[in-house]
Parts: sequence; C-alpha cells; structure tokens
Amino acid sequence: MIQRLLRLGSRGASTVNMALYAGKAALIQATARAGMTAREQAVLKTALDSQQGAKRPEPEVRVVTPVERRLLLEALPLRVRLVARALYATGARVSSWRCAATR
Repeated sequence: MIQRLLRLGSRGASTVNMALYAGKAALIQATARAGMTAREQAVLKTALDSQQGAKRPEPEVRVVTPVERRLLLEALPLRVRLVARALYATGARVSSWRCAATR
C-alpha cells in the first residue's frame, strides 16, 4: 500500500510515513485494550516494525555548464556580475548569499 501511494504521487514520503506510524500506534493500543498478553503484543510489534517506511527520493543535482555560466554572467550588470563571480568561485550556497543580501 505504501508503494502504491508513492507511485500514484498522491502523497509525499513524510505523509505516508506519518500515516504508517499512526496506524502502528493505533494497532498497539488496540491490542493492549483487547487484553493481549505482553508476548503477543511483542510479536505483533516486531511484525509491524518490519514494515519499512517510505523513503524520500534523492534530490536532483544540476550543475551549471560553462556556457550557461558565461551567458548568465554576461546578462548581469557589472556590479552584480562581480558579486556573482565571487559567489560562484567560492562555492557559496544559496542561503549564504541570501543572508548576506539582507544585511
């Protein structure tokens, strides 16, 4: 069922995992209320824990080609171009230059 939800794209991995763990917790609580022995509960919990949650897909990493970089830098005004070149040359992260721009 987990794989079907992910394949259909109807739910993200976090949503699917949250529903899975909520279902597991509900079943464990129901067994305690039903009067199952501790051994039976342990067996059920082991079986439930063997069900793997959904994994998030690896993010796509895209690298700017030298031609794209040249075209981008040429399109920028001189002052911005100098900053952009420095950021690119140092490998600054997006969050780094966003923080610097707000100061």
